[in-house]
Amino acid sequence: MHYLPGCTWLWSAPEAQEHLTVSRMKLTDMYSYGLIAWRVLSNCSNPFEPILRDSGYKTDYRKGLPQLKESLEFPLLVMETIPEFRKSEFADELIATTLSYDPSHRSLDSAICALAGNPNNNCESRHHSEYDNIQHLDDPANAMTTLASSFP
Repeated sequence: MHYLPGCTWLWSAPEAQEHLTVSRMKLTDMYSYGLIAWRVLSNCSNPFEPILRDSGYKTDYRKGLPQLKESLEFPLLVMETIPEFRKSEFADELIATTLSYDPSHRSLDSAICALAGNPNNNCESRHHSEYDNIQHLDDPANAMTTLASSFP
């Protein structure tokens, strides 16, 4: 078991301060990626602000944010802050597969599929047929190759 050597509390996963296996450490990165993707989709310097304001934590982010991230409703609240993407399958899949409170529900494969325009893992068969040598996208080099091929 390991501790993350450092993290930015605002952009870290709820479990980032716990003892973690290496595979669980990677899943904290998926969560952080989801937060950054949300920040980009919302085009807002602080996407947390509307949710925290509405939940009563106007100024005390250090107290409210951990509770917010641990909420099972957090991905739904995130989607409400980006109304122009609310009915978008890609955004829904991207947020759901990166910002799940349960790390076992986070998936790099699903996030890449959503970004490639194939939400709900519809590109799964493409990955297996084109990349038979890739067992999982846990290896950064394999993930980057897959991502690069998804955006010619």
